[in-house]
Amino acid sequence: MTRRTWRAYLVGLGADAFRCAGLLVAAPALLAVGCATIQRLEATETEQMLAAAGFHRVLADTPERLEDLRARPPHRIVRLTKDSNVEYTYADPDNCHCIYVGGAQEYSEYERLRVQKEIAQRAGGSSPSGGARGGAP
Repeated sequence: MTRRTWRAYLVGLGADAFRCAGLLVAAPALLAVGCATIQRLEATETEQMLAAAGFHRVLADTPERLEDLRARPPHRIVRLTKDSNVEYTYADPDNCHCIYVGGAQEYSEYERLRVQKEIAQRAGGSSPSGGARGGAP
């Protein structure tokens, strides 16, 4: 190859490298957007089941409630014992800016609904999510 041919070859490689680098940057960004969408969908589905099970939604509309919301693990059902009573909470700082609160009866109903939905998904079509991650014991 002549010097001019090599130069043309290397310039051509540079353009391909830039295209490849652009794809390498775009792919993780698209993946992150997809994951965030699935997480929002999971949270929405979980909140719908919690409400159907009788959990009460408490908005973080005061500084104290907002602080309480931030102190809780997000998108997880947490079991707490308060004055010899069992309480289950689910904090959503991203969508509703609220905490769902229920007792043993509401949690039992939530679990029944969750299992019923899981069975329906296995039998027929499936949803891209499976409800709350890390359910309480």
